[in-house]
Amino acid sequence: MQRFFYAPKLPPTRNDLMKRESEWSSDEFRLLLSNPELTDMQLSDGQLGRAAAAINWVRSAVHDFHLGREQSILSAAMRGILSTREQKWICPLCRKSL
Repeated sequence: MQRFFYAPKLPPTRNDLMKRESEWSSDEFRLLLSNPELTDMQLSDGQLGRAAAAINWVRSAVHDFHLGREQSILSAAMRGILSTREQKWICPLCRKSL
């Protein structure tokens, strides 16, 4: 008798996300910042078309950025958009103004 074992799928690691996801464009990043009210899944299924885990990961990095924490996840272009304050962005996690 052959047995099959179920192995639960683990959440993606940073390396998994980096392998599967291409560099975010400035427009994609601005779209993410412009829609803090949408869930990761709504953005994934709708306008953004990226994996919900990747969206959550970038949102967490934005939160870390405005708290002054480590921010190597964000590209130089993303940090530039946040630093120039071209718009009044809202943190997608804590809803504070950036």
